This record gives sequence, structure tokens and C-alpha cells, in this order.
Amino acid sequence: MNTDKKQTFSVIDFYANKTILITGSTGSIGKLLLEKLLRECSEVKRIYLLIRSKKSLSSQQRLKNMFSSSLIFDHQSLDKVYSIDGDICQDNLGISDEDYQKLCQEVQIVFHSAAYVKFSGVLETFIEQNVKGTDRLMRLCEQMLRLESIVHVSTAFSNCVQKNIEERIYPPPFDLAKWPDLDSFLKMLEKNFAKLNIKNGHPILNGHPNPYTFSKAIAEWHVNKRYGHLPVIICRPSIVASTYREPLRGWIDKFAGYTSMVSVLCTGIARSLIVNLDCKAEIIPADYVVNSLLICAAYRASSMFDSCRKVVHQTIGPQNSITWQRMNDENFLYENQMPTMKLIRPVKKDYSNKYQTSWDKLCYKWTKLFNHYPFALFIDFLCLITGNRPFLVRITRIMHATSEELKFFTTKNWHFQCKNNMEIYHLINEQERPLFNCDCNTIDWSDFCYQTLMGGRRYLLKEPDSNIEQAKQRKNLLHLIYESIYFFRNVFIIWVIKSFIVENNGLLSSMNIFEMIAYLIFFRFILSIRKIFINI
Repeated sequence: MNTDKKQTFSVIDFYANKTILITGSTGSIGKLLLEKLLRECSEVKRIYLLIRSKKSLSSQQRLKNMFSSSLIFDHQSLDKVYSIDGDICQDNLGISDEDYQKLCQEVQIVFHSAAYVKFSGVLETFIEQNVKGTDRLMRLCEQMLRLESIVHVSTAFSNCVQKNIEERIYPPPFDLAKWPDLDSFLKMLEKNFAKLNIKNGHPILNGHPNPYTFSKAIAEWHVNKRYGHLPVIICRPSIVASTYREPLRGWIDKFAGYTSMVSVLCTGIARSLIVNLDCKAEIIPADYVVNSLLICAAYRASSMFDSCRKVVHQTIGPQNSITWQRMNDENFLYENQMPTMKLIRPVKKDYSNKYQTSWDKLCYKWTKLFNHYPFALFIDFLCLITGNRPFLVRITRIMHATSEELKFFTTKNWHFQCKNNMEIYHLINEQERPLFNCDCNTIDWSDFCYQTLMGGRRYLLKEPDSNIEQAKQRKNLLHLIYESIYFFRNVFIIWVIKSFIVENNGLLSSMNIFEMIAYLIFFRFILSIRKIFINI
């Protein structure tokens, strides 16, 4: 590693003429990592991608499809990219002997981002992919003759049972006195819990909210204990959102986690989600994560590596943190400016439910049973009679499952130590820092929320910018229709009370109260209509 007089290093020089292996390359982080290497580190020699054959598609076909279908690879070439047919769930990663030997002979840098990232499912799947899959990759790395650096991508929530999470390896989430080695513990899990869909509160998770964070905690500990002699650096990003600045602003390629929640809110589907708006939003742009991963790999191979920096948090520090409340306000501000054509009813701004008290839980379930599902059934009924495919009941089920799975992360606060990321960042050449920016203090959250919504509109909902004005007109029409429906519904309720309750019980003297309520409802209706026409 070449260093200058100020003891800094060059990321670009480090990757020149290097051979790299990436797992998880078909995921968002893997794609962005590959794109960044090809764009900024153009002198890289070769990049191997471990890709599993799927259905009738070979790994090479999947690679070509990924390049042809993803906008971020529009100007990139496949010349230096090679697929390796493999599967982290199989012995020797399912790689042929020839390819296995090729990797052992050539690879110098490894990025391990493959993981099962869902929050629910049978425990066996999480253990097989996140723990055993990591072990299989590390066994391969042990045989690499030219190995310089391994980046193991974990999660900032691998130790979420702690409130103050430091950049260090924590003990595993099982009793070492009872299970002194990992193999015996895994055998016990396979025997007793492998086929179970284990959820928050199960004693085997030892305080973890789901099998994902549980398995990632085990994997981290195992990598450090069993493979501590290898040049490994462990990176822990928090909730990864869309990109902020590069390669495309606001780019995201799948509905998941935070992005899926923003989508169901901005299309009017969600009326209640589990979130404490006072809590800190542990969100980080995907491009900041990728830049940090690239820097960490170069740092791990440099002479400046210090073992106290072998764990790096990619999280938002206290200087530029943001709450869910502010993120909510920013999102709704920009949603008014660029609504989607897929809006199916007016967006509800006051959607949050802390899900802490019995009343909170009752209100959430009430909305779920008497608002979300009836509306979804009505829309799907309209789809059926018009010859279209029903979709909203399925989306509503996914929305509820996701909201309930995320509640552990959206209703709590953590303090993440995050000094290592900035210290390492400031060790690279000053000229390269803008190219590999991972300084979260440079994030303008208002601009980020704008880019996230615009990116979701472009890349997830597939809507061109040219129809924004048309979407605004459609939104105003929907508001007019819904305000009219609410008005006549309320008038009908008052009429029913007047006709069948008040008059039949001789309570005509009370009618002035109901007349007052009716006037208030009418006044609210007039104000809503006025607001709609002002927007027009």
C-alpha cells in the first residue's frame, strides 16, 4: 500500500490490478458495490461474483440479466466481471473444483454481503445462510494464497439487545458455559428448533427480536473467534435506504423495510403504522455504505490498520441525527409536490402508533380490521369486476407483517459508537474523499427525503417525471371525492341518530346539539374543498 508523507492511502491505487470476489452481488448493496468498483476503480483486474443458478437461468445468464435490467449499469462493461456458479448453502459453496482452485489462486479482496435478510422464517434458513454460509466462505478464504482483505457485512443491530452499542465484538447470544463451541449449539438448534418460525420473545433468541439479528450476532462472534487470523474487518450498517448522490440519486431497486413503508404511505394504502415519531431514525444512504465498505477493505490491507478498528459502524452520528418525526414531515412535504399516479386514496399524515399501551394496540388493530382490510377488499372487488388482477389484500397483509416486524426498530432508541468510520475515512487521500464520501455529517436530510421520494417514484413505481402535474390533478380529484364521501357519511349518521334514536325517545330538545355537529361537519367540508381548489 503506497502512503504519502501525511500517512494517508489511496483507495483507487489499492484496487488497481486487484482480483475481487463479491457474494450477494444480486442484492442492492452488491450491485452498488460492483458499479462503484467499475466506475471509480477502473484499473481493477478482475471481479468474480458468486451467483446461484436459479430455475432455468445459469449464473452467467443472471449476471447478464442484472446488467441489462438495472439502470445503474447503463454505461458499464462486463469485460472484467465473471460469474462463479455457487451457493453459500452448499458444501464448498457449491463451486466446481476448477473454479474453487481459481479463486484460491487469484482472489486478493473479498466482500461478503450475501445473507438472508428477512425478519421472519424458519430458523434453519437463517442459520444455514448467515452462520454456516459465512463459515463456508471463510474456509475458502483460508486457502486463498494472495488474500489481503475480507469485508464481512453484518448489521448495526446484531447486538440490538444492548442500548449502547460499541464497535467491538460481543459475546454470542447463547450460554458459552453450557455450549462451549458453536457446533454443539448449532446441533441443538437443528434438533429442536430448525423447522420453527421463531418470533420475538422466544427464549432461544436470548432477547433478540428476530432470527436475523440473532444469526448475524452468532456469525460475527464466530468469524472473530475461528477466523481471527485472517485479514477480516466487520462492517455494521444500520437501516440501508436508497442512494443519496450516486450512481443515480434516490436509486432503489426493491420494496423492503423503510422503502416499503414510505411506499404504502405515499400511495394512501396505510392509515396506521407502528412507529414512535420521537425516536431516532437509524437510516443511512446506500451509497454511503458502499463507499465505507470500499474504504474499509483498503484500510484493512494497509500498514495503518489497528485492531481497535476491526469493527466499523456505518450509522448516523449524534451531530446529524434525524427523528422519525422530522423524516415524516419532510416526506409529506415532498409528497404534496410530487404525488404518484398510483395514489388510491388521500395520504394520511397522522399515521403513527407507538404500540406501547393497551389503547395503542387496540387502535392499531381497529384500523387494521375496520379500515385497511375493508378498503383492500373493496378495491380488489372493483378489480375483479373490471377484469383486473386483485392486488391490495396481498399488499395489505405484507404491510401489516412488515410494520409488526419493524416495530422493534421503529419504537426504540440506540446509541451507536461510530468513531471508526470517520477516523478511517480521514486516512484516505484528501483528493479521493469526495469520490468515496461516507461522512454522514454531509447529509442534508431534507434533500435526502426529496431524493428518496423521487427515486421511489422513478425506480420502484416506474413513473416518469413528466406526469407529476397530472398526478397532482388526480390527487386533488381524489381528495374531492373522499371529502364528499365523508361529508355524506356523517350526514347520514346524524340523520340515523335523529330519526331512530332522538325522536323515538322524545329527546327533541337535544336536537340543537346534533344540528351544531352537522354545521361543524359542513364547515369542515367547505374548508377541505377550499384547500383542494387552492392546490389546483
